[in-house]
Amino acid sequence: MSITRVTGGPLTLIAVMTLALGIGAAARGEEPRMLATCLPVSQRTGPVGCWIMAQEALGPLPQTPLFWHLSTFPNRAAAEAAKGPGATVMEALDQVWVFSIGAARAWTPGGKSVAEIGPLPPSRASRPAPSRRGG
Repeated sequence: MSITRVTGGPLTLIAVMTLALGIGAAARGEEPRMLATCLPVSQRTGPVGCWIMAQEALGPLPQTPLFWHLSTFPNRAAAEAAKGPGATVMEALDQVWVFSIGAARAWTPGGKSVAEIGPLPPSRASRPAPSRRGG
C-alpha cells in the first residue's frame, strides 16, 4: 500500500497520515491494533484522545483494486453536493473533507485532491463499517 499523492504543508501531511493510520485497519476489515479505545465524539471529555467523528456503511464494494481518496472542499455544502456513493463528509483540522473509496484516480469532483492511499487489500464479504477517527 502506498500514498501516491499528497499536497499541502507539513501539518496537512501529519493530519493525513494520522487519519490514514487511525482507520487503516478498519478499512481493511481487520481488528484495530491501537492502544487507545476510540469513542464517539459525543463522549469527548478533553482535548486529547481518539474520537469517532463519522461512521457510515460503504455497501458492497467491487472486487477491483480500491483506493482511499482524501479531498478538501471550501465548505460543507460544496462537499455534500459533490459526495458520491462510498463517500463521507466530515469537518476536521479547520477544513471540510470528503473521504471516498473507489478506483485509482477517482477523485471527488470540485475538491482539492490531498491524498490517494492504496491499493487497499481486497474486501471481505462481511465486515464492519469503517470509522473515521480524529484527535
